[in-house]
Amino acid sequence: MSFEFVFFNNKIYAVSNLNNPLPKTIGKNKEGVLILCTAFTNPTLQAFLAKILQAVNTDISEDVWVMDVNDVEIPKWADLCRELDFKKAIIFGLDAKAMGLLINLPLYQCRQFQGCQILLADALVDINNDNHKKKELWRELQQLFSNT
Repeated sequence: MSFEFVFFNNKIYAVSNLNNPLPKTIGKNKEGVLILCTAFTNPTLQAFLAKILQAVNTDISEDVWVMDVNDVEIPKWADLCRELDFKKAIIFGLDAKAMGLLINLPLYQCRQFQGCQILLADALVDINNDNHKKKELWRELQQLFSNT
C-alpha cells in the first residue's frame, strides 16, 4: 500500500509503508550525510567516492552513510526520511521519481527539500570516466559542504 503527498494538486513525493527493510548503510554518519549509489562494491568506485569526499574534508567511514542500492528495490524518500537521520543527501545514478521524489531535481544542482539539501548526480562510474561531470560534481560538493 502506498500513499502520495499532494501539495496544490501536485504530487511531491510518494509515501509507502516499509514492507521491505532499507538497504544497510556503511559508515558512522557523524555529519548527517546520506549517499545513495549503485555499484559501491566496486573498489575503484569506493576509492573514487572516498577521494572526492576527502576533497571537501569529509571522511567516508566517519562522516557519511553510504547506501548501495545495486541489488535491491530503490528505497522511497519517505522511508529514508522516516528511518534515517540526515541533513544532506547525495544521490548517484538513481531515478529521483523512482524514489518517490516528484520535485524538480536537475542533475548537479543542490536543492533544499523538507529541511534536507539534496544533490542528484550521474552514477559514480559515469562521473569517474568524464572530466566535465567531475567538474560539475566538484562545484556542487563545494557548495553542499560549505555549510557544514
